[in-house]
Amino acid sequence: MRKSFYIIIFIISIAFLTSCVSETTSDSDKTDNSHNGDLSLRQTLVDVSSDTQIIDLKLKLETNPDDPEANYNLAMRYFELKRFDLANDVFAKAIELDLSNATYKLAAANSYADDNKISEAEALFKEILDDDENNTDALNSWGVMYYKQGIVFKDEEKLNTAEEKYNQVLEIDPENIKALFNLGLLYIYRKENEKAKEKFIKVNQLEPDRMTAIKHLASISLQADDWDSCREYSLKGMEIKEEPEFVYYLARVAYEKKEYKKAEELFEKFLGMGYLGPWEVDARARLFELKGI
Repeated sequence: MRKSFYIIIFIISIAFLTSCVSETTSDSDKTDNSHNGDLSLRQTLVDVSSDTQIIDLKLKLETNPDDPEANYNLAMRYFELKRFDLANDVFAKAIELDLSNATYKLAAANSYADDNKISEAEALFKEILDDDENNTDALNSWGVMYYKQGIVFKDEEKLNTAEEKYNQVLEIDPENIKALFNLGLLYIYRKENEKAKEKFIKVNQLEPDRMTAIKHLASISLQADDWDSCREYSLKGMEIKEEPEFVYYLARVAYEKKEYKKAEELFEKFLGMGYLGPWEVDARARLFELKGI
């Protein structure tokens, strides 16, 4: 039966791979920060001419072009729309009008980072930290920039620098959710699952309803064949929201514990939830096996 199961896995995998491209990232893998830019892809430019917020802010600036807050808000709107080409210049104007405002500088640094203007971003991060060495938001954002660079360019030195920035944050604030979560992601990327688990457990203790941390804890437990922990975290996640991943994890736990009837029901439920991703092939193969038992 085992041999047949692996043959089924192979056949379904080939069919799956030829019919679609599996996802390489998910919402739960995004760094925890105020920006979610992707250094590996250039954004298609968004037409901002009809955006009502931008129109209103531009009208306000016609009356008072030296209003730093209005310039900042306009830049932030461009930033939200990923028009970094426009955001960067307006952020620079806001900073020029209010040189001591760390919020403006941090937003501009994040915009430069997402626009892959690394030296400009670094200069602003350094400027913020020269004024306030304990600015955890700046350290976190700087770490996120290096983390993304490390992922995109497979650059271990950048990942090491990101790790240093996150740990600097935790030296200042041991319960900083962003740094803990981002370190967890970094360790997952490096396949250092025990270190990742430690960080996500801390996140879960501080914010019990943070779904992404629970998902990572369930996934890490699954990979470690820790079926009891996998069930515990999956059930905890299901109390917040019934997600397909949790249903799959519970099905796997039932399967491994030889609770075959329950596993069959859960695999069927999972496959009926419209999930497309790495677990679909495995679920179909295991369900096929269970129906033959």
